[in-house]
Amino acid sequence: MVNLLIKKSNLLANVRNALILVAVILSLSGCYYFDAIKGHIEMTNNKEPLAIAVKQPEYQKYADLLQEVISIKEFAIQEVLLKDSKSYNKYYHTEKKGITHVLTASYPTEFKAYEWRYFWVGKLPFRGFFTEQLFDEEKDELLKQGLDVWDFHSTAYSTLGFFDDPITTPMLKSGIIGVSEAVIHEMVHETFYVNNEGDFNENLASFVAQKATNQYIKLHHPSLLAQLTAKPDPRRKKVNDLFVNVKDELQAIYQSPITKEDKLAKKSEIIDKAAQEIARIYPKSSVRYRTINNARLLQIRRYASVSDYNLTDLWKNSDQSWALFWENLNQNSDAIIAQGKNAN
Repeated sequence: MVNLLIKKSNLLANVRNALILVAVILSLSGCYYFDAIKGHIEMTNNKEPLAIAVKQPEYQKYADLLQEVISIKEFAIQEVLLKDSKSYNKYYHTEKKGITHVLTASYPTEFKAYEWRYFWVGKLPFRGFFTEQLFDEEKDELLKQGLDVWDFHSTAYSTLGFFDDPITTPMLKSGIIGVSEAVIHEMVHETFYVNNEGDFNENLASFVAQKATNQYIKLHHPSLLAQLTAKPDPRRKKVNDLFVNVKDELQAIYQSPITKEDKLAKKSEIIDKAAQEIARIYPKSSVRYRTINNARLLQIRRYASVSDYNLTDLWKNSDQSWALFWENLNQNSDAIIAQGKNAN
């Protein structure tokens, strides 16, 4: 009887979602949106309430983490003051590496992200694909335009609260700390989002997710605190510092009065030298790991824990209170975003 009620509820939700998505289709054209809608419906039809999923024999390896999500979300709502929505109350199981394959791009002689326009959130510096064929076609088109391109698999999925987004299997594979950061990151998007400001939105979500996860782990899993406070691998730090230095060097070249051809030549020299240094630090690293271009450097900065938007100062000036943090952010977001853009 319980399963029947769940199926009936899912059916009604699917009908509602289908009607909304049909309206979207009627207002848009292009294969990308059909791919997104198809992927969304597939997830909607195959997600289960967390309370049910934790009891399924085939999900037992993730049962503890699925149960943890309930606690993480409750903490995020009550303590971090994030929006309480229907998202992350259900689980979508998949064997895929990521939910979507995401593209980012940048112009070749400036740190300026290529942006895609979306009808509900404005412009964003990335686009995710459920279908590899469409991903490949879009990537080829960007490369033909001479753009720098970087891609990655996204473990999470968010519609910013328009629908009840699920916890996904790839989100669970990073353990409690990773799950907490992912869930809180996406909940921040549902709580505070500025259209056409993709870099700010991601930086804010990453900052809040890291701070809140530290608080959550300290409160609920103090035995894991050592993982949060451990010094980073010295080799990893060297590579991170290298990325920062390369970006600064390239920025100086891009702003210089030399020709575009000379800029590209000097860019190639700097990147080749950096790639050789990464290979020295990590002799067994992949070609992908040693690949550096504008798009990758922008992506690293977009999700960096060190914010161009002075969110650390905002947190300190808010007496490390989430209530004051959100109040101050609401009052000063325009100035904070402008300052961050100038820093870039």
